[in-house]
Amino acid sequence: AQIKAGAFESDGADLGRVVKAEKRRSLPPLRGQIYSYRLTQIQGAPALRIDVGFGVYLDVALAGLKNVRAGESVVSNKTRGKYTFKMVSGRKFAYYSYRARVLSVIDGDTLWLDIDCGFGVWTKQKVRLRGIDTPELDTAEGGRSRDFVVQALMDAEFVGVTTTKPDKYDRYLADVFYLGKAGDGQTVLTDGVFLNKALYDAGLAAWFVAGEGA
Repeated sequence: AQIKAGAFESDGADLGRVVKAEKRRSLPPLRGQIYSYRLTQIQGAPALRIDVGFGVYLDVALAGLKNVRAGESVVSNKTRGKYTFKMVSGRKFAYYSYRARVLSVIDGDTLWLDIDCGFGVWTKQKVRLRGIDTPELDTAEGGRSRDFVVQALMDAEFVGVTTTKPDKYDRYLADVFYLGKAGDGQTVLTDGVFLNKALYDAGLAAWFVAGEGA
């Protein structure tokens, strides 16, 4: 409680942001299914493509599927070097969820990740933790929030990550999950600690207010 009360004491503007943001009482985590994708129709293309996220679309034969349409979701499975697919539905299959390696921690709410999109496709992305705002890195509070993230992710072979839309700086907003040395991406996504909320609970972040903060 003392940490929360003093977290932004040195910056009156940030303190005001905390007070406004307290109207948000929770941040439900977005826990999706790894290797689930939406199908999309690209103008002029003869067949549906798989949207793996980050503006990447793959032209892959949808083995085992018939009468599929753009906007539907599939889960892929690789067996003996071949991909097969099954149709799925439900909210968790509509998220863009991945496993990822942590490359570096920039500050308390920004990370560089090496993200496994499936199909042998990896992408390096700078992500911003969704829904929270940590103090600037050049403050003592900002240093503590970064140290918290570094310590939390130190032993993680992989983290789970669900991305949403980019922010105004073209950083994808993300929910990040960690679970010690567990290396199975889906287990981390399903059972891992929700980093965004953990930072808030430790008094090292405020709820983000749209239009205020970076």
